Amino acid sequence: MKSRRTVRTKASLEKVIVRPMELERMYGVSKGTAYRLMGENKFPQVIKLTERSVGWKKTVLDQHFGLID
Repeated sequence: MKSRRTVRTKASLEKVIVRPMELERMYGVSKGTAYRLMGENKFPQVIKLTERSVGWKKTVLDQHFGLID
């Protein structure tokens, strides 16, 4: 049986959203630190997803942390 390999294109990666609770696990930055740094304009601003939820584009965070050019 062949394994399926997921190929993520740049367009599909643009759609990946990192929610505040995932931020620490993925990047080692707590939610509180992210909000503090946003207030100092040292961290990307969140995108409002709904009235009660926010997140960041994964590509924006990867660029911020120097993971991609």
